Order: sequence, then structure tokens, then C-alpha cells
Amino acid sequence: MAFRVFAPDSRITARNRDRSFFRPWGVLGGKAAGLSDMVVNPGTGHERRLGNIDTAVLQPGDVLDIRSAGGGGRGDPHEREPWRVAQDVRRGYVSPTAAERDYGVVIRDGEVDEQATARLRAGHKLSAGHFHFGPEREGYEAQWTPAAYDRLTAILRDLPIHWRFFSKTEIFRRMKGHSGPEGVQAAFDAACERFPGLPRPGPVREAAE
Repeated sequence: MAFRVFAPDSRITARNRDRSFFRPWGVLGGKAAGLSDMVVNPGTGHERRLGNIDTAVLQPGDVLDIRSAGGGGRGDPHEREPWRVAQDVRRGYVSPTAAERDYGVVIRDGEVDEQATARLRAGHKLSAGHFHFGPEREGYEAQWTPAAYDRLTAILRDLPIHWRFFSKTEIFRRMKGHSGPEGVQAAFDAACERFPGLPRPGPVREAAE
């Protein structure tokens, strides 16, 4: 969906856009969908991506393009009938490149190349696991392990209540390049250096299981 703004300082509200971070997952061999996106003035020199924000302020003439994430796949895409994939290509749902990459179907002049498709699909291996979450969530879970959350809980528990939400936000913001409980502690230490008024609790007691 795309629309143009005509009034100055127009405020656009779009909440609960977590799918700009994590893809809708696939199941039973299906792949995760793409990410959602919000782009201002796409294809121009003033293009900018808004990410996961609640409110955007746009000016007259700005175009906002909102792209949904779609749905994750169910079942191995290489088992979809080639003629159906070709139909999707003709209808503009799937590009020829995506048909070959994601479905193992080679399209030439709008039709299925049966021999090339058979060769391509012969080397396909089914994805392991019941779900496919996509690289963003897999990367997040490698960073935020159960031990990392235990350390975060222990740090916040020992802080005065009015510091907890602020500290949690600062720790999450500073986790880039860090992972695990050591990363959480390093992020908290960096926040304490930036904000000297942030109280440092005593030795961290790990959260109870």
C-alpha cells in the first residue's frame, strides 16, 4: 500500500510492526516470509526506511510505501507442482529468479523447462527442523541465550524499581557486538559509565531457575 501526503507535518501511526524485525516463520520445510517494511519516497534520492517506529512525520509530497511481511510457507517449496509455480510467475506473484531459487523451477519464455527443473530439484535437501524462523531470529537467539536473560534478570532485580526500565533499554541498545551473559554485563557496565547516577548493584546473583 502506498499513499501521498499533502498536509505539512502529517503524523502517520503504525504500531505493532514486530515483523520488521522477525519474519513470519515457515513450517514443515516451508521457508520464513520476508520482512515488513515502511519506505518514504521509494526509488528517489530522498528514500529512507523507517524501521519499526510508532509514528512518522511526513511533509507535503512525501510518499509512504507500506509493505507487509506476508505469510511463512508450509511444506517443502520444491514439492509444489512446477505448473503452479509457472502460473504464479505469469500472474506476477513470483519472479523467474525466485521461482528457480526458492522452488527449484526453471522458467523459460513463461513455461517450465522440465529437464532443467528436474536437474535442479535432484540436488535439493529438505530443511532440517520443524520451523524455519529466518536469519534475524536465529541471530537474536544466538545473542540472547537463556543465560543472557538470566543475567539481565539478575541485574534488574537488584536495581531500584525506577531504574529498571531505563537500564533494560540501555542494555538492549548496547548489545550490538555482544552475546551471552558476559555481553549483558558488558552492556550494563557501559551504561553505568555513561550514566554515573545509575546505581551499580553488588555482585550479581544469578536468577533462580
